[in-house]
Amino acid sequence: DELRRSAVVWEPEKGAYEEGKPTHDGWTLGRNGAIHQPLVLPPGRVRFRVLARGKTAQGLGPSLALAWNGRLLLMTEVASETWTAFDAEAEVRPGESLLSVNFVSDLTDLAPHEYRNLKVEKIVASWESL
Repeated sequence: DELRRSAVVWEPEKGAYEEGKPTHDGWTLGRNGAIHQPLVLPPGRVRFRVLARGKTAQGLGPSLALAWNGRLLLMTEVASETWTAFDAEAEVRPGESLLSVNFVSDLTDLAPHEYRNLKVEKIVASWESL
């Protein structure tokens, strides 16, 4: 039997979330907060790829935390203002379905007109199947 790669794509700008706002090419989180999306995935090993970019302030980009059903998969600084891919893997168990992207590092002592934000273009969950 031959393995094939399957995937589910989450494009946040097509949804509605309590935190942040849509933009023409993604979703922007301008302060600490998170967006969540239920995904139906098969049990087994799944790769998550986040395409994100950040606006830096005081020399640091925003921190992105990716979680699957509350389990932290990835915590990274997004220091580039161009789209960059960030990868993580998880073992998906039956019944699990919640993917979260969190912006966790907003600054409180910014100079006027200085801000930091996180933009997420899409998240792809992929796996191999028969």
